[in-house]
This record gives sequence, structure tokens and C-alpha cells, in this order.
Amino acid sequence: MRILYTFFLLFIIPTLNAQTTHTVEVGGGSGVTPYYEPQFITIEVGDDVLWDCISGFHNVSSTSGPEAFSHPSESAPWQFTHTFTIAGEYDYECTVGNHAATQFGTITVVEPVSVSVQTDIEGVTFYPNPVSDQLYVSNVPEGVAVRLFDLTGKIVMESIADGSELVFDVSAQKRGMYFLEIKGDEHLTRERVILK
Repeated sequence: MRILYTFFLLFIIPTLNAQTTHTVEVGGGSGVTPYYEPQFITIEVGDDVLWDCISGFHNVSSTSGPEAFSHPSESAPWQFTHTFTIAGEYDYECTVGNHAATQFGTITVVEPVSVSVQTDIEGVTFYPNPVSDQLYVSNVPEGVAVRLFDLTGKIVMESIADGSELVFDVSAQKRGMYFLEIKGDEHLTRERVILK
């Protein structure tokens, strides 16, 4: 029994808190402009970023952020992974030649959010969070406005609750951090939503 319990602790429990690996393609050279793709990403604390160099001679070098990371210059193919443990904004670039003119990026690291969030309006929840395709907002009182804002404050989606569960199709939206606003006569709630 003790062996089974130890197996559970060592192998099962860590998978419950498994974080996400985000891949950034590294390439360019021989007539192709150097690049990182995607160039700008939002991840959560504890997530990994995997740089996958598929062509050229490149590196990864942080230029600002709460913690430093780097991978030395070398010819493709190579891969480099870094786990981000501190929230903040990280800028990085390739320092080979003049690559930094086009080969730079930003990683925004945010605190993890739960799968389902209870707002301060009685009974209202939204899920999943992070979301990739469909964001569900449940138990919103009839007539209450529900809006999704990007980081610039622009409303990207909105709906007025009619008593049924609201479904926002976010599959075509740019990945990153957004804010869900639920606004009634006496309540205003804004919650962070991550699109992955």
C-alpha cells in the first residue's frame, strides 16, 4: 500500500498542476529575414517557453524583465526551454549581427487563474480560463451587460444577458490577456481572462 501511495505522490499529483509549454519558432537566414514566431505571447507563471530554431544561426538573449534567460548562438537545429517563475514583462532578442532589428519578442507572464471564477454578482461564473475557443458565462441576471475588453480597453465582444448561458466564441481573437466585465445596476466586476 505504501508503494502505491508513493507512486501516486510522485507521478499522479504533479500532473494535476502541469503547466503549458509555448513554442516560439526561430528562423531566418540565407535571404529570409530573421524572426521569432509568435513574436508576442502571454503565458502564466510556471509555464515553459520552448524556442525551436529551424534555420539559420541565432541565439536568445533577454534584454529586460524580472529574471534573465539566454541561449548561446549556434546553427540550427536547436531547442532551448525556459520556465518563467516570476510575473512581469520580458523582452528578448537575437544579438547575432543586426538580427535584433526584426528578431525580437516580448513575453508577458501573468499569475495563474482558476478554471472557474465566482464574481461578486451572486451566482455568476465563467469558464474555462484559460480559454481557446468558447468562453461560457453562466447565471448572469437578465439585462446585465457582459463585455470582453483587450488590454487597450477596446471592447472586442459584448452581449446583454437574457437569462440563458452566454457563449463567446473567442477562437478568432488574438491570444493573450483580456478582461471580462459584468456590469449590472449595482455591481461592476472585471475579471482577467487568458486566451490561449
